[in-house]
Amino acid sequence: MRLSDTITGSVGVSPYIKQSDIVNKVKELINSGIAFDVEQRAFLATISDKIATTFDANDSTLRRLIRLQQQDSTAARLGMESAMNAFLNNMYENTEYLGSISSYVRGQLEEAQALMSTEQAVELEFQVQKWLGSMYSVGVSDATVNKLATAIGQLASGDISGITSGGANNLLIMAANEAGVSLEGILKNGLDASQTNILLQAMVNYLANIYNETKGSKVLQQQFANVYNLTASDLKAVTNLANDNNQTIKTIANNNLTFSTAYTQLQNMANTMYQRMSLGGMLSNVWDNFNYTMAEGMASNPVLYAIYKSAGLLDSVAGGIALPDIKVLGTGVNLQTTVADLMRVGAMSGSILAGVAKMITAGNFSGGFSGTGLLKSFGIDSNLKTVSRGKGAGLATSGVTVSSSGFVGNAEEGVVYNKTMSDADDSAKKQLAEAKEDVEEDTTRKVVDEHIVQIYELLRSVTEGTAKFNVSLAERPGWLP
Repeated sequence: MRLSDTITGSVGVSPYIKQSDIVNKVKELINSGIAFDVEQRAFLATISDKIATTFDANDSTLRRLIRLQQQDSTAARLGMESAMNAFLNNMYENTEYLGSISSYVRGQLEEAQALMSTEQAVELEFQVQKWLGSMYSVGVSDATVNKLATAIGQLASGDISGITSGGANNLLIMAANEAGVSLEGILKNGLDASQTNILLQAMVNYLANIYNETKGSKVLQQQFANVYNLTASDLKAVTNLANDNNQTIKTIANNNLTFSTAYTQLQNMANTMYQRMSLGGMLSNVWDNFNYTMAEGMASNPVLYAIYKSAGLLDSVAGGIALPDIKVLGTGVNLQTTVADLMRVGAMSGSILAGVAKMITAGNFSGGFSGTGLLKSFGIDSNLKTVSRGKGAGLATSGVTVSSSGFVGNAEEGVVYNKTMSDADDSAKKQLAEAKEDVEEDTTRKVVDEHIVQIYELLRSVTEGTAKFNVSLAERPGWLP
């Protein structure tokens, strides 16, 4: 019930996402065994197609890091993915890397990230993805990017094979020497985001220099590339980053992301979701949410649900029981409806009010109209939440831990029918009273209008000198003294 209240209270009037989509994501995550922050993670998974389409909130590496670090970094990582999308689009007009390679790179960094804090892990991954994504976007092969990701992951996690297995690992050793970074310090303490940025910048510069120094001989190019388990075409691709006096390399190096700015990026993208949606799509979401709120309010209330189902039964058994004409003093009203119809109207009205009540009591009635409001309504901010510990209670043998709600009603036979007829009669009488008032008002207005015309004609005849005042009493208008 808490999940339902949170979703309806936050998204009940939103034009950006559907409650039904969030519920489906919740189901998917729960089926995966996830309970911690499940509403927030389901919400982020739902809006990701409007923030960063390549993001997977149910990614296996992300799930393990959340379990290991005991903190949910999904929001920041969605912001990071969005920042990577923007960076690669702006720099290379190409984001193929995020759809095909980045998940493998993330997996190779899993061990290194597991040994860091949540904030440090996000910042490290951005640096690695930024550099390898840039290399891939200018033509470096999938295989080479994967080899470099493996070598970086080994080095950052303190795995000694990261400097002893040759190939791409030797390339990192040479890059560390070029950058003046201590390999001993890296193996002992790991890599932070700043060191990673320096190391990978030096690596790109080093590869570009190799190509430039050997471009007169393809044999030399292939031999040098083989030392690092690369190809000559990889060396040439890297020069695409260095062919403007290293300006592109400097731009990449200066593009950084902290844990805080990752969340800020998420906020900015959430607040501009409407710019990436059509008006028709937003109206469709509003209508879908309205229907869902009504259905959810009815389904969660046994009285409303029973009335609605009973109305259908009444239709099939007794044709709905049409309401009779109501006549008073020759004037009548035909409501042209049935008891079943009125029962359905009452049930649906109650379900809508129940949904509105959830939105108001949740304090999020306006949350669905802005990205920031939606994030706040789901409790998502830059402050990390830590998994809380339970008491390890044994198997429950009774329902004492399950909350319940009670409803009081009158089940006496004929009560629903009588109440419906009474309401219809009251409605008819009200309509008759209003009609009578309208008739009386129209009659009075007509008499007054006639008197005004008579006064006008009398005044006009006086001013023209044609007035006759010797009229007999019988000719006098009734309104004259």
